[in-house]
Amino acid sequence: MSTTSLKQRRVNFDDPQRERAEYTRSQEIAILGKILMQPSLIGEIKSRLPLEMMTSQITYNLLAAVYGLYDEGRQPSIEGVLSRMPGGADAEIEPGVTQRTWMVSLIGRSKDYLFMPWLDVLETLLDVRTRDMLQAIGSNLSAGSQGQISTLELIQTAVGGLDTASTFIRPRGRLTYTVGGAASALLERLDRNEALNWPTTGFTDFDTVLGGWPRGQLSIVAGRPGMGKSAFVTSSLLRGVRKSKFVDPDTGELVPQNALMFSLEMNKEQLGARVLCDLAYIRAHPIMVDQVINGKIDTRERERLEDANVKLKDMPVLIDEQPGLTISEIEARSRKHFADLKRKGKRLDVVVVDHIGLIRADFKAGFNRASQLHEITVALMAMAKELDCAVVGLSQLNRGVEGRDNKRPDLSDLRESGNIEENASVVAFLYRPAYYLAKQKHDDHDLENDRLEMLARVENDLEMIVSKNRNGRVGVQTLFCAVGSNAVRDKNFGG
Repeated sequence: MSTTSLKQRRVNFDDPQRERAEYTRSQEIAILGKILMQPSLIGEIKSRLPLEMMTSQITYNLLAAVYGLYDEGRQPSIEGVLSRMPGGADAEIEPGVTQRTWMVSLIGRSKDYLFMPWLDVLETLLDVRTRDMLQAIGSNLSAGSQGQISTLELIQTAVGGLDTASTFIRPRGRLTYTVGGAASALLERLDRNEALNWPTTGFTDFDTVLGGWPRGQLSIVAGRPGMGKSAFVTSSLLRGVRKSKFVDPDTGELVPQNALMFSLEMNKEQLGARVLCDLAYIRAHPIMVDQVINGKIDTRERERLEDANVKLKDMPVLIDEQPGLTISEIEARSRKHFADLKRKGKRLDVVVVDHIGLIRADFKAGFNRASQLHEITVALMAMAKELDCAVVGLSQLNRGVEGRDNKRPDLSDLRESGNIEENASVVAFLYRPAYYLAKQKHDDHDLENDRLEMLARVENDLEMIVSKNRNGRVGVQTLFCAVGSNAVRDKNFGG
């Protein structure tokens, strides 16, 4: 049997379907031939070429066998590969051609593959197959628009397909190194006196525990309603941008960190009121968020809000507000913002999702909410690695905390919300003692006085309970929080 010519040529998308299929198959055969001649390339090719890209059964089966042997640390010999292929060596691909004779013929053309520009062939194959997927998505949209499928389901299916297609062409960023190499890289960074390039949380007290939001990792900030999750995260973003520690390698100047926030709960007006009250905050004369929303502010307070608004100009924090987003939509929009920043010579530093309980799962996640949350956090963790940014997901704890005397949350409370903690590098809980003290009332005069004294001492305390930290220590760090003004600060910020 003779394999299809491997000569490189430009793809003509006006060719008949058969010619296009034959050309695609020739690319697959070329990659397989290169793998068999140079097994050292298997790892790199495996990281970029998924089995689903193969268009014929024989190329799919052969590549699956090679990948399986590679995963076991074995070289892809003829017998080893054939033993893994369905039907064995003597199974016929077509009349008179067995899997063995096909593979022997492939190897017999070794001279065609030895000096082949395999990377160009791989990129061409990925491009052609991705275009095939895009055409299929377009055809499905066209057919579905005439049927009984809802427009929302059509869009969600298309977004999922586009997300899958993008995974085949986006850079994987795969790294291989020895443990010694990893240790040496760390020591070299220390010798250069370079700090971690993690984005700051915006709070010096919290950064002393975490070192900043871990880049390339998922962090979870969880709490019950009323604990100040939204206040914390909006204040963190604003202060993080203003306290940026990144140095532009070309100018040597400090540059702000770029952030993207998905607001699945708050609308534009609510967010606007929060950030203005935060930036305008003066401890002796706070402006309350509800007063701003209801228009109950005086002239001086309006001036302070105007001054705060000036500070917001050109702040590199993009808000994406839309309820009911799926995880695929969040991934796609994050990649778009990442690409937009990259074209401008900038990087995406932080992505915040408020909150993950409001993310709608894709159809493939099933109907069990715990399983859906697991799939969502796996996707967020993968997105953090892919975009090399910190991803911070807010999570609302269930009512189990309310049923016990000690209402400080711990990891067991989060485990009941779909094993979210497994996929996070950092898990921090928010707890405001004043929230519960304010609800308590005692008939006993002495007990009531004790409660009021305690309430006065902790009125503005926001405990950050770091219960999991893959990168360092755990513990409790107390911040200042004026929840009504959406203002969160370091404990001793000075007013």
